[in-house]
Amino acid sequence: MSASACIIRQSLLKECVLTKISIKLERYYTGMAIIKQDKPLIIIIQRILPHYRLPFFRLLSSCNPDLNIQVYHGDSAAASMDSIGFTAGYFKNSLLSFLGFSLVFQPRLMLDVIRRSPDLVILEGTFGVLTNMMLLTFRKIKHLPTIYWTAGWDNPTVKGRRAQLKSFLIRLLLRMCDGAIVYGSSASAYLQSHGLPASKILIAQNTINVEALIAEQFLWRQRGLEIRKKLSLDAKELIVYIGHMAPIKRVDVLLKAFHVLRQKNERPALLIVGKGEQMPDLKRYVEQHKVPDVYFTGEVIEGVEAYFAAGDIFVMPGTGGLALNQAMALSLPVIATVADGTQYDLIVQGENGSIVSVDDVESLADSIEYVLASPARRNNMGQRSLEIIKERATLQNMVSQYSKAIRLYCPKSNTGVEAG
Repeated sequence: MSASACIIRQSLLKECVLTKISIKLERYYTGMAIIKQDKPLIIIIQRILPHYRLPFFRLLSSCNPDLNIQVYHGDSAAASMDSIGFTAGYFKNSLLSFLGFSLVFQPRLMLDVIRRSPDLVILEGTFGVLTNMMLLTFRKIKHLPTIYWTAGWDNPTVKGRRAQLKSFLIRLLLRMCDGAIVYGSSASAYLQSHGLPASKILIAQNTINVEALIAEQFLWRQRGLEIRKKLSLDAKELIVYIGHMAPIKRVDVLLKAFHVLRQKNERPALLIVGKGEQMPDLKRYVEQHKVPDVYFTGEVIEGVEAYFAAGDIFVMPGTGGLALNQAMALSLPVIATVADGTQYDLIVQGENGSIVSVDDVESLADSIEYVLASPARRNNMGQRSLEIIKERATLQNMVSQYSKAIRLYCPKSNTGVEAG
């Protein structure tokens, strides 16, 4: 064989090998190696799978039997993953730190999504999930639909250049995504301020299974009365906070506002349910200032509804969200500050509570005092809370809007709809 023939043969062999490798890579990255699904595949990605999301995903799956809806998640906060009622896949979270941001990376999840090539991917709209950024970029190049599901709010502790960097990246990512499902009207405005057109945003008001709470309200009320009796609070006007105890939650501000109230009136009592790094400081404040009638229960998960029901008013002094829905479903007046943006859809100023400025002790104390001053007003506000949650934030409404978004952006859906 001549030298030129050998060179040609080697070139052909090399080209053949490269072609085979290219074909294999293409099959891996576009999902060609996967058997075609009869149903459109929808993958929803979450950093964690909290227990309160299980009823939502269960109902979402049952209401869309023609779709193969699967939830990919990192760590699970659910008490048990047995018989959860929908398809879920666990992928370990890897945590990284950069410029004070806590970043999440899920390499196995990313590779699996690329391999399966879903008809639609719904990403958790939380800044700092590196996997989501990479998946969004890849799917944009491949012209595969990808949308966000987000609360759409800024952590008040992120300031200066870190806030500028975050805002820049959010704008960049929103330019690449096809649309977004948001928690409420405030989230919609937030995404629009970062460049996403209103026509690409659909609101699925964030909530929990309030229908179940409402149906069992009498039961929780009875258990709430038992808690009051156990703590000798029958004659008290009980203010309730339920949640984590961290600086961003501003429980210290609530404690100071309560201290102001107690200097005027002996009837109020404060029930703090939860745990967190701020607990020792809160207890120290109570001891140093001799604040009476403050009760710390520690963390309660099972049966926490009874502690909501024990109260006369629920206060969210810092960030948070779904605890407002719980309190309203149990007919409580509610007061919030920054929360997570959904408070603007759930609290009608003066009707079922109020929204006050964060860190304003006097305003918070005045708002609580106004609600507690009149039992009739307090009861009317509680009933209005129940009416609002039924009108605006039931689980069925959330699933309906979420399903609408899926069908809007899933190209294989035969029942496409237009965003309203």
